[in-house]
Amino acid sequence: MKGEVKIRVSVPATGYRRGMFFNRFAIQWIDGRHALADFALVDAVGNLRDSYACLLSRQTLKESRERLGK
Repeated sequence: MKGEVKIRVSVPATGYRRGMFFNRFAIQWIDGRHALADFALVDAVGNLRDSYACLLSRQTLKESRERLGK
């Protein structure tokens, strides 16, 4: 197609670390094994300052809960 641009995107196999302050979060189960976790930082006026979303497996959540002692 005219004007079409193709780019190659690669996703790292090990992921990456992301550090941020947040004061809002939500977890939405996609299926029985995966959850979409949303984190957000909202200021006093209500403006969204930062956000991050990730997909977590049930196994990852279970292991994290065990490490935290809950």
